[in-house]
Amino acid sequence: VNCSLLLALPWHTWEPVTRHIALIFLLLDIILFIGFSIVITIRYTKYPEILALTLHHSQHSLFLGCIPMGLVTILSGISVITQQAYHLGVGWTLIVSYIWWVDLAASCFFALLVPYMVFTTHSHAAENYTAALLLPVVPTITAAASGGRMALLLLSAYPTYAWTMCLASYAILGIGLSLAMMILALFLQRLTFHHLPPNDVIVSVFLPLGPCGQGGYALILLGKVVLELARTTSLLPPYLQLAAPAAYAVGLVSGLALFGLGMWWWLVAVVAFVSRAIQNDPTEKLGFNMGWWGFTFPLASLTLCTLALATELDSLPFKIIGSIMVCVVLILWFYVALRTGVGAFKGTIFHAPCVQDWRKGQKLLQVAENSLTQVDQAGLRENAQDASSAV
Repeated sequence: VNCSLLLALPWHTWEPVTRHIALIFLLLDIILFIGFSIVITIRYTKYPEILALTLHHSQHSLFLGCIPMGLVTILSGISVITQQAYHLGVGWTLIVSYIWWVDLAASCFFALLVPYMVFTTHSHAAENYTAALLLPVVPTITAAASGGRMALLLLSAYPTYAWTMCLASYAILGIGLSLAMMILALFLQRLTFHHLPPNDVIVSVFLPLGPCGQGGYALILLGKVVLELARTTSLLPPYLQLAAPAAYAVGLVSGLALFGLGMWWWLVAVVAFVSRAIQNDPTEKLGFNMGWWGFTFPLASLTLCTLALATELDSLPFKIIGSIMVCVVLILWFYVALRTGVGAFKGTIFHAPCVQDWRKGQKLLQVAENSLTQVDQAGLRENAQDASSAV
């Protein structure tokens, strides 16, 4: 997502530099996504039983939605950097838009599958809720935002196709944003009655920034698509032609409202994290884990919404705030990436909780089987002694 952030900066004099940096981030993102996709494929192919363990694990299963979410950020980055930054034409955007439909289907699939598993097989207590429950539904919001961005780029050459993408994006945005607001209500209730999450998942308080930012960004982009279609084509029915400015205005106002909500969550998250970081108990200090990547994407999503507002409103304060947020995201990204690299080198960063729980269960089962075997053997010896005495 750093690629999209750099290309969304409102200072066009920086573009000759930022577009090259954005390209580096995009290539790194593609390499990492392909590499981890190969690892995951080998893992589930060689050990297919792990897939069932993942689906039934109350926390690990929530991260399945990160797969289509990671893919769609790459697709959006490719379309923007090829057409907007390097002016390579609409061809690349058209190609990745076809893959976007696959990602849309995957996002909807995980947005249905994982909540269904939560409803039917997972065990949850109110005091254990975290904002990680957002992860299965946020990919639909991200796909909607990416669909709006691609539709804008395709609008002049393929208006009918852009209108179809716009309609699909609105539909999946309704799924993701509605569910996200319900989950945020649950998380707010959890914070109210059971206070902050434990230290190992304290970074999850930053996750609400994601749906607020991506939701606002998607509404702004989709409203702009409708407005541009009404201005430049006759595709829309007459009543939609008249309502197009209203759709754009509603998207802009809704994006501004979600920006405000996201900023509130950001301030709450910063205060919560800092309060835990400076606590006096040395046994309760914060330890780095992969959950710290929750610092980056949610804040980047809110930053995209901020930069979109800056562009549409032509507001200098929003441009300055958005630029500062981009710097913060990049600093956090480099810090977390460095800590992740060190942890990967030491072999202390990657954990599979579902596999660990399964191994513990296997060990307990083995202990139980050994105990039963010993009891059975003891019983056989006693029976043999009784038979010998009878003889």
